[in-house]
Amino acid sequence: MIKQYNYLIVFISLSLLTACGGWDFGDEDGTKIGIGFEIYNNYDKEIEDLKIIIGGINQEDIFVAVDTFNLPTIKLKSEIINSNDDGQTAQLINLKNRWNPDFDKIKTISDKAYFKAVLANGDNYLIESGGTIDKLISIDLVKHKVIKNLLGKVILYIDDELKVTGTISDIP
Repeated sequence: MIKQYNYLIVFISLSLLTACGGWDFGDEDGTKIGIGFEIYNNYDKEIEDLKIIIGGINQEDIFVAVDTFNLPTIKLKSEIINSNDDGQTAQLINLKNRWNPDFDKIKTISDKAYFKAVLANGDNYLIESGGTIDKLISIDLVKHKVIKNLLGKVILYIDDELKVTGTISDIP
């Protein structure tokens, strides 16, 4: 009788934890589907009207745009450091309510999603991997059926000449 009572208590406790959201079965920070940005600004001014375009590269090696994300004003590093207590130098954008472009549409163009930066002055270019020349940042859409959590965090670095490079975690 006591054994059955203990099982009942455990069952009820687990049910309540699960139903009330008290137990997170997602990844380390909860399941977040889509793309968020972590941006490091080393340019000497705030950056306005920076757009990120996602798309695929077709068989003719031409980038085909699928969706655009308009970033908010990118603050100076000193403003970001002064606005928090932990010395964080990155501006976090859209990490909770993530950007969800049409990944299926991108898959009809190529197996990978690529990113293009479009500056307010009209300059635009595919975003290369920080520290790696001629390697574009991308998400492998065949390997990763769902873009979530760390894989969905795109880290962008803006240098002192307004060049945007980046990196993406490749964690399944």
